[in-house]
Amino acid sequence: HYSVNPRATGVLETGPLRHHWTLGLDYSVSHFDLYSADAPGNAGNQDGETAIRQSQHGWYGQSLTSVSPRISVLLGARHESLRIRASQDSPWFGAGDDKRRDTVNIAEAGVTLSLADPLTAFVNAARTARIPNADEISPATGTLLKPQTGELYTGGLRWRSGAQYSVLTLWHGEFSDEIIYDPLTFSNVNLEDDTRRQGVSLSSQFRADERVMISGSY
Repeated sequence: HYSVNPRATGVLETGPLRHHWTLGLDYSVSHFDLYSADAPGNAGNQDGETAIRQSQHGWYGQSLTSVSPRISVLLGARHESLRIRASQDSPWFGAGDDKRRDTVNIAEAGVTLSLADPLTAFVNAARTARIPNADEISPATGTLLKPQTGELYTGGLRWRSGAQYSVLTLWHGEFSDEIIYDPLTFSNVNLEDDTRRQGVSLSSQFRADERVMISGSY
């Protein structure tokens, strides 16, 4: 795996507003080679080979703006292109070669409001995407994985008091082409149906002293 990730950050003031901005580029190339045998006893005589070649490149930008001493606004966007090629020569799944190209667009917007100390409220909406990793892809299913996409909405509260810090989060998400493992084909696949995930989480941490931190989540 090889990657290059240049990034620039800075602060821009426009009137009373203060923007902490980030701009960046990502480029990565992954090579994944798998050699397999039909039984553990034949591990020294492997007769199946799968080769995955994956490249990704994208750009992104993010701005965290202090609207007032108590309100901050987060805006972000990312565009990414993906290219995958998989070749296989296996006595079980046959020989073949497959490739695909995809592009995904990701966006995020959020607001944080400082309430009466030590309480902070936050809401966030995001267009999400998950690119399959090279080692998740298997041409044994006959098709290459598509990126998983979705929309995710979160909101909650944070509070800090002395040595403790806690976060309460509620979320609701709708996802398409979710990537899961299929035990019938021994490979990862995209779900045909859309997925809905929603729930609540609570996490806390307490610093007992300089050397001991106690944490828990539900």
